Amino acid sequence: GPNGSGKSTILKLLIKQIKPTSGEITCNPKITKKQIGVVSQKYGFAFSTVKEELIDVLITNKYKTKNQEKRIKDALILVGLSQENLNKNPNQLSKSEKTKLTIAKALIHNPNLIIMDEISLDNYNKQELIKLLRLMKLKYNKTIIILTKDTNFAHSISDYVYVINNGEVVTKGTKYKVFTNIN
Repeated sequence: GPNGSGKSTILKLLIKQIKPTSGEITCNPKITKKQIGVVSQKYGFAFSTVKEELIDVLITNKYKTKNQEKRIKDALILVGLSQENLNKNPNQLSKSEKTKLTIAKALIHNPNLIIMDEISLDNYNKQELIKLLRLMKLKYNKTIIILTKDTNFAHSISDYVYVINNGEVVTKGTKYKVFTNIN
């Protein structure tokens, strides 16, 4: 959907940041808040190093790992962020690096559900993200919800699409059905 259509509101509803004014939201009861990885368009870094940002996610989500350092390095490799950034202040990273860090934070604790809200990347990094999302979906059986106005991005990765405008679902269906019927 376009700007202001309700995409970020959907995110807030899914992560229970706000309650619906009517109706209800149901999801697999086995998925707890700890099993959701959120990639938001707002960075919100709270720590002075990239490493501290990632450690905080592991601690907050009570992710048990014998080798925290390896988990952090693996997360950086997964998103294509150099390990040279570990001791950098996240706010001093480039826009693409900040987005990659946000994705690493969402994936480091191995969530079952990944929600991405308006990811802004250059074309090269977007193609790399598409490869990563396909890997997450096909090899690791992750459920991925992407909230975007970028129809090319949605078409390249989605199986099922909802088009919204002014908070209303305009059309929905497989990506082939939706993208061949858009006027």
